[in-house]
Amino acid sequence: MNRVMYLACAAVFVFAQVDTACSEESSWTLVKAMYRGIQRNHSLVTVSPNGPSMDVRYPLRDTPANAIEKLRQAYENMDAAAYLDCLAEDFIFFLHPDDVASSPWLPDYWDKSIETAIHYNMFGEGTNVLDVILVLTQVGDPIEIPDPAVRERVEWEYRENHELRVRVPPDLTFLAEGGGVYVLCVDPDESGPQGETLWEIYQWFDRDEFDVSPVEPSSWTRIKSLFLL
Repeated sequence: MNRVMYLACAAVFVFAQVDTACSEESSWTLVKAMYRGIQRNHSLVTVSPNGPSMDVRYPLRDTPANAIEKLRQAYENMDAAAYLDCLAEDFIFFLHPDDVASSPWLPDYWDKSIETAIHYNMFGEGTNVLDVILVLTQVGDPIEIPDPAVRERVEWEYRENHELRVRVPPDLTFLAEGGGVYVLCVDPDESGPQGETLWEIYQWFDRDEFDVSPVEPSSWTRIKSLFLL
């Protein structure tokens, strides 16, 4: 059974009615930011009302795609330790530019230490999050990026659209729809049980949703000609 998160912020949101429940539009940046300042138990306990998350079998991070899939599953399982395992030690999260522009208290980016505090607040014991549903959809093909500073290191850039639903009492769902750019590199500190190369996310850019609809340049004449008998 999935879990979800409570977001309380001074920012202004748009409310919409979905069946009998209330839905509040947000962004992944603001979802994270609302848990940044909440003081909760930061112990490495990853339990839920349905039992310990350690029973979950996550995919091995032996490909960049599997590292992103592990992140998705960890979010739905509200497993902070599994989520943080997908992030490099020098990880940087770049906040959505629109949220930074409209909220002066938000920085342009933050590091893994802030991610750690946020996700122990969101997923730790005592959280009021009921369940989390996260859908990630890859957009286009991954892009290989040679790193000019470390030429032997290969990086991959993935673009993913996300739909994040966070449900909190009494029956309020926070909905974040958008896109993200994930830059992954080889984990220098860890390998798989059989010596497999593991991948980790070291940069993540929160952005608007990517347009996946194919567009073909045309003219009104050509459009009309398509319907000639």
